[in-house]
Amino acid sequence: MSTLSDRARLGSARAPVRWWRAVAAPVLAPATGVVVRIGRVATGLGWIIVLAGAAAAISGWRYQWWELTTIASIIAVLVTMSLLFLVGRTGFDASLDLSRSRVVVGERAVGALRLTNPGTRALLPVRVELPVGKGLATFQVPRLAAGQTHEE
Repeated sequence: MSTLSDRARLGSARAPVRWWRAVAAPVLAPATGVVVRIGRVATGLGWIIVLAGAAAAISGWRYQWWELTTIASIIAVLVTMSLLFLVGRTGFDASLDLSRSRVVVGERAVGALRLTNPGTRALLPVRVELPVGKGLATFQVPRLAAGQTHEE
């Protein structure tokens, strides 16, 4: 049989959970969404390099080992430069229209690749790579203004 003190202890053990759900979770939800989106962008190797840089920074600072501090600084500069590539959004609406879904080896596959800029700003020229069998077809796409379409 439970006593009043048992119930009080159980209630006090649940207080941090209630506080988290009521206060911390709503405040941290937008930041959590950003962190999750950033986490999906980086590859496993990228995260290993970031962790190695953090470990080098902590170890270099703790043991006054300047070589590790230099490595950490170089990794920090490289990661910062890499983050600049994430600024802005480069998104295309792409559609591929093939006249036939199957072709014989050696026969030309005729189709159309249509790229549209759905954003409100112009997109810089890019190279689009389309896998075709074991090969790779490369298309140069010029600068696209907002709403503009390019077809190859």
